Amino acid sequence: ASNDPYGDYSGWDMIYFADDSIGYLWLSLPELPENVVTGNVELSLWYSQYQYDDEEGTDNGMDYTIRLYAATYPWHQQSNWNYISASEQENYGMSTTLVDSAVGENSATYIDFDVSYLVGSWYSNAPNYGFGIVCPNDGAAFYLCGSPYPPILTVVYQYVTADLQTGIYYIQNAKYRNYLQDDGSSVKLRQFSEIDDQKWQLVNLGNGYFEIRSTKSSGLMLTAGIGTADSQNAVTLQARSEALALRQQWRLSVGHSGVVIQSRASYQELYANYTLCLGVETEGSRYFRNSCMQSNLGVATDDEMWVLRVSPLSLTSWNAGSGASVGFWDSSPKLYYQNYSYTNDNFYMLSSVGCALDQWNAVLPISVSITTNEDDAQILCYGGDEATLIGLGANIDSSTGGLTSYSIDSSFAVNVKWGATNKTTKKLTNARVYLVDRNLTANQQKNIATHEIGHALGYYGHSMRTADVMHANNKSEYTLTDREIAHLLQVYEIFYLKEE
Repeated sequence: ASNDPYGDYSGWDMIYFADDSIGYLWLSLPELPENVVTGNVELSLWYSQYQYDDEEGTDNGMDYTIRLYAATYPWHQQSNWNYISASEQENYGMSTTLVDSAVGENSATYIDFDVSYLVGSWYSNAPNYGFGIVCPNDGAAFYLCGSPYPPILTVVYQYVTADLQTGIYYIQNAKYRNYLQDDGSSVKLRQFSEIDDQKWQLVNLGNGYFEIRSTKSSGLMLTAGIGTADSQNAVTLQARSEALALRQQWRLSVGHSGVVIQSRASYQELYANYTLCLGVETEGSRYFRNSCMQSNLGVATDDEMWVLRVSPLSLTSWNAGSGASVGFWDSSPKLYYQNYSYTNDNFYMLSSVGCALDQWNAVLPISVSITTNEDDAQILCYGGDEATLIGLGANIDSSTGGLTSYSIDSSFAVNVKWGATNKTTKKLTNARVYLVDRNLTANQQKNIATHEIGHALGYYGHSMRTADVMHANNKSEYTLTDREIAHLLQVYEIFYLKEE
């Protein structure tokens, strides 16, 4: 105890306590996700008794009460630290207000202390000076902690309840990006559609819980399954019932990538220590997954996170002038490139296309890959002089540095709101990119490639800001801005489905 308490003592055998003495323990706090509040916090210390009633070492069978206090200021070295009496604890930086106590029995085991309030205050920015441990003045002597039995701090936390209003929402899985759909009596996950099957009315009950009602099937609402078998664990649609009331109420809490949708019934059944969250089955095609209840202990993962999108869908930004459309790919396209100016050492097509793909792949959920098979590609990228590219079908003239054309799925055209304006989203199926060899600088060529591949990924129209890569006339800047990224990313977040 006369050493630095902030050091690494994992190799120590044990820390010895004599009767009527105090000790000091400091632990770094586990890092928690954002938007959570702490609940129960438990400190577990390994306890091994060292007191015997005779010289032969016979166990005296006594139990001792170990008391835990809060340290009130940081560690400061004391030459006589090992011999501080418990009666002097306030003089040596320990509160006299008991945090908790635990009984150490006459066998080696972990003993637990409830430190919820104290550690909760540390997470709320109160200074963490550690714990004071007081040994009773009744002939006790014991060991605490040490290798291989380190102190254990167990922190239980929950996500902050989401601030949501009663209304109509689309409910999108944060991991797979497909949407909760009324499929009759069952609940499925499907690719986005504007049909009523995917619209849900969230009704705030005023008690911290919501009902989630189908807008397709009048009177039916999301009902949690209970039990462990798949047949018992499925989420279903059922009419409101007093018998099902707890299973039809849901707490919506803020998570790291969406909202955790938690059944109130989880506190009523056998696995009371588990949190039952709306989860996604791990098998099935990319476009179709069952929705089921999952038992989850600990941090909710992305397949238990949900993005709630208000109906009608709306955009959060727009950076393409007065254009009326924006596009997306619903799966990652492959790109084939051909350089017809390979004899020109100053035509940097490969590095320019690589720069473009590196940037867009880093910010969008898709991953555009290069293929050497032209027939296997959805995006064809050709580079060369003006005459060569015209021969390949490019509608260009002497002022053109690059050009992109594309095909869309004519069966898909979903309107979204940008303020009071309607914008149309389009699903891309093929694209052609032409990069013209004009003897430009390397940076200018990177700009054109990043600009044109942005069009090929759905960025219709041009930015009105001259500093942007997606501006019509910018020929030197090739680094995407946050506003350009946001313009396209928001559409992929709504419609793109995660690939297996």
